[in-house]
Amino acid sequence: MLFRSSAAEQLARDQAAKKKADETASQERARKEQELITKLNLLCKNGDFVGFGQEIEAAKAFLGDVSSILTKVDGLKQKYFVDQIGKAKDADAARDAYQAFLDAAAEAGWDVDAVSMVYADRRLTLLQNETAGSGSVSDRSEEHTSELQSLAYLVCRLLLEKK
Repeated sequence: MLFRSSAAEQLARDQAAKKKADETASQERARKEQELITKLNLLCKNGDFVGFGQEIEAAKAFLGDVSSILTKVDGLKQKYFVDQIGKAKDADAARDAYQAFLDAAAEAGWDVDAVSMVYADRRLTLLQNETAGSGSVSDRSEEHTSELQSLAYLVCRLLLEKK
């Protein structure tokens, strides 16, 4: 009888130790995942997508499936590009930021409609500000006039596609 009791007690201790080890491992994984997300946020804010990819590859070794992290970071990456478009000081900078977004979107398979609207709105505002500061309508360059017209066309087209 003493032997059965000792075996049962040992089994209970082993199960308790395994449960504690599992909890500790789970907490460690959560801590490492949070550290990774913090690093990835910083890399995205800085536009360092090469470093981002390297961190993800390194994370696969200890985290295994990182698809949930990739989903979170994909949203951050898109937000980075939208922020860059919004921070553009002139129409050319907005165009360059939008082109960088389109390049990343083509690689990642993102839907570009929403960001295209942000870009069109920002670029239109910048072009209007530039032309308003130049004085009369005749002072506008042909390039700016055609860009204003093409942006209006783009906005209309995107709005019609949404319907």
